[in-house]
Amino acid sequence: MVEFILVGGSDDTYKNPHTLQGASNHPDEHERKMWREAIRKEFRDMIYNQKVWRHVKNKDIPDNKSLIGCKWVFKKKNNGVYRVRLCAIGYTQIPGIDHEYAFAPVVGESTFRLVLAIGLYNG
Repeated sequence: MVEFILVGGSDDTYKNPHTLQGASNHPDEHERKMWREAIRKEFRDMIYNQKVWRHVKNKDIPDNKSLIGCKWVFKKKNNGVYRVRLCAIGYTQIPGIDHEYAFAPVVGESTFRLVLAIGLYNG
């Protein structure tokens, strides 16, 4: 008798598809419907709310620029919410060609607590 043990202690592999095709062709009809709606919601949000997506024809892309790929990331939360994000594959970028400067501010926990305490103290 062969016994399988799930490494990592969660059933995350079974809840979350790894590809767009896996979500669109999920064997469970309800899951498939929920994933498709979450994909539509993310895409609409990127186009209309965040305005980070636009259609560009191949002839309009400059010769010295390259396209950056993207990947869908799926997560079914414990409260039943289906979360889908379209993420840029940033490791394909070449500094000096695809971008000049990248900055991602990060706040430490102690700094955040200090600013929060000052704000609460001052009303």
